[in-house]
Amino acid sequence: MDMQAVINNIDSLIQLDFDAAQCYDEALKQIDFPSVRFKVKQFRDDHYRHINNLSALVKKLRGEPVMPSRNASGVLIDGFLTLRSQIGIEGALKVLESIERTTNRHYQDALSKGFPIDITPQIVKNYSNEKLHIEYIQKTIKIRRWESGEKAA
Repeated sequence: MDMQAVINNIDSLIQLDFDAAQCYDEALKQIDFPSVRFKVKQFRDDHYRHINNLSALVKKLRGEPVMPSRNASGVLIDGFLTLRSQIGIEGALKVLESIERTTNRHYQDALSKGFPIDITPQIVKNYSNEKLHIEYIQKTIKIRRWESGEKAA
């Protein structure tokens, strides 16, 4: 893969993490149960950290990282989130589950294309975070953690 293709792949992950972080920001408006809210904030912060780490990789490759913005997919995601979040925490978590399925798939696809040896570890680390996100969200939905008797904030 030539260097411009590597940069383009990293830029697409930057945009993906930006879209995911924006969805987390919206979902947090629906999540008032402290333990769930705490984890969701951590995951949102992971996405913002990924943007910074990936941007640093692009600069290391002497490229200019994409400036993430609300693009068409972000607007669609927001619309989906708005619809689902109207049914509260469960709807918001189901949207996040869908978002994490997408981020996991994109990170896996990106890794399958191959990156230079000095770039791969960061992509693998981000992908590991994504796997943890979806596992937690799926478990939280399954056991309905927000019904545990914990007091809402």
